[in-house]
Amino acid sequence: MGAFGLFYGIPATYVANMRYHQTPPIFMEQLEYRNYKLGFFSGDNFDASVYHDVVLEPFQKYVFESKNPSDTSALANWENWVNERKSTWFSILQLSEMRDFEDNVSDSATSNASDRLRSAYDSSATKVDDSIEQVLQTLEQKGIMDNTVVVVTSDHGWEFNETRTNSWGANTNYSKYQLQVPMIVHWPNKPAHTWDHVTSHFDLSVTLMQDLLGVTSNPVDFSSGKNLFDDSRRRWTMAGDAREFALISSNDITVLDKYGNYKVYDHNYRRDREAKPKLSVIMQGLSETKRFYDNH
Repeated sequence: MGAFGLFYGIPATYVANMRYHQTPPIFMEQLEYRNYKLGFFSGDNFDASVYHDVVLEPFQKYVFESKNPSDTSALANWENWVNERKSTWFSILQLSEMRDFEDNVSDSATSNASDRLRSAYDSSATKVDDSIEQVLQTLEQKGIMDNTVVVVTSDHGWEFNETRTNSWGANTNYSKYQLQVPMIVHWPNKPAHTWDHVTSHFDLSVTLMQDLLGVTSNPVDFSSGKNLFDDSRRRWTMAGDAREFALISSNDITVLDKYGNYKVYDHNYRRDREAKPKLSVIMQGLSETKRFYDNH
């Protein structure tokens, strides 16, 4: 549910509630309120339910679908749309190449399966790089690169059994291989810098609210995240879904289910059966999954 966190800035435990009430992401609601032109494009027509049932459900009129969806058609539609814009705008361009890379795994018998899988992944990553280059070239050619914020990221990582737990792909554990994603930001008038502090998917919407829209409200009032450019230390970050969530600290990873059962892992994703998580951390995590109900 990384996509939910990116747009809503809160844990995925709230997905069902947002779906039921058709509640839009607050920063996208603010963009519409401030008369930004919105356009959403996808290489798979936003096939995942988190998009069409939750994130984009209140914004269906801004979704541009293709009869034969592909990254190529999504890029073309996005370029046409951008070239027609005369005022402030916000777009989402979702590329599906990485999601579908397993369709291109070679049948060659000269290499083992894991090498062929990695090769297909690398090949798809190169195609995504080419697509990103095309996006940047479009902005340059239109002469708007210097007043356009560009964010390149993903909803989750992809594991190639680095944890040696026979884990491949995503959504099978909370190791860094499945959670960490690229986060590349082009922000006019912000100096180039490489940040190495811990960030979260929850931080993106806060950053856009504060630094793009000028919102001065305390992020605690509407998000579980903080500004991406705030490098103050955080005790933990959170990941998960409606069934369970993980609290990732500098020392370990604590996974809790909705019944209160927990497991503790080190950062190599080896379970530590003797470890007991700090009660204060668990209480903070549980509170974060419920406090927005209390404030509703």
